[in-house]
Amino acid sequence: PCVNFAAAAISRREEPEPIGRKAATRLLRCGAHALLVCPKLALNSAAAQASANDPEVEALLKEFQDVFQDVPGLPPMRPVDHTIPLMPGATPISRPMYRLSPLELDEVKRQVTDLLAKGMIRPSTSPFSAPILFVAKKDGSLRMCIDYRGLNTVTVKNRYPLPRVDDLLDKLRGSAYFSSIDLQQGYNQIRIAESDIPKSAFRTPFGHYEYTVLSFGLVNAPATFQAAMNRIFGPYIDRFVVCYLDDILVYSRTREEHLQHLRLVLDVLRREQLYAKLPKCHWLQPQVEYLGHIISVDGVRMDPRKTAAVRDWPIPTNVQELRKFLGLTNYFRKF
Repeated sequence: PCVNFAAAAISRREEPEPIGRKAATRLLRCGAHALLVCPKLALNSAAAQASANDPEVEALLKEFQDVFQDVPGLPPMRPVDHTIPLMPGATPISRPMYRLSPLELDEVKRQVTDLLAKGMIRPSTSPFSAPILFVAKKDGSLRMCIDYRGLNTVTVKNRYPLPRVDDLLDKLRGSAYFSSIDLQQGYNQIRIAESDIPKSAFRTPFGHYEYTVLSFGLVNAPATFQAAMNRIFGPYIDRFVVCYLDDILVYSRTREEHLQHLRLVLDVLRREQLYAKLPKCHWLQPQVEYLGHIISVDGVRMDPRKTAAVRDWPIPTNVQELRKFLGLTNYFRKF
């Protein structure tokens, strides 16, 4: 069975945190003590800590623990799948590969192998082909990205609207309980229509592949994803749920209402075979961070990490620098 490892040196007397299999192996070889945790039998430490003083929340998460498992593979076909309509007269776009470092080449092999195993990509003979590149994540790991700029220039744009953040925040007024839910690999939980899969093809030094699921970099990806979320949560949108892409917030006036609302939302996730990232979820909170804002019963305020940019901005010494500063501060004027 698949087992996640959590390891920590007992002498540090800290709460053990989940780590990867490779890191766990290194620690074990050095003589560290470790805990083996089966995700189907125990909540992860972050969720357990959040719900430790609330048996009802803990019971709810245990009941819906299948919603928090790793994405098992290819998602089901849904009424809203991604399409890639091309402009009249457009021909297949093919771009040469970019040069990759040895570290990036190793990462290509690892990520391609994983995506193939999950069915999220497949070998391709498509006349379309986009190069790959890597960007660093906050934790130092590498994210493989596809440079779809060529394909995007000949794609008919989907103008489905994303919600205005200020409108979403206005809907939260009067609420006292909040739960934020973050979907795992959100885009990868939406399928690409079968006829459009070849257009997503990309090339690597080890082969030519195409995505069967929605990929970052496709110009209409946000529109498709938002449309899917609005369909899935449609009966609850603006009643007790707001969605901005894969960031889902449940809000309620009372504790009893909130527990009912959470059950409804988790039931939707289970029914739609959507999977959430438990360490990034927060449950039954009086205050929560959402879309760069701090939400509470007292209202909405800007995340201090955002306002730090204004506080730490150097004193302007000329007109151009002053204009930049005023442009930045204009964003925060309502606060």
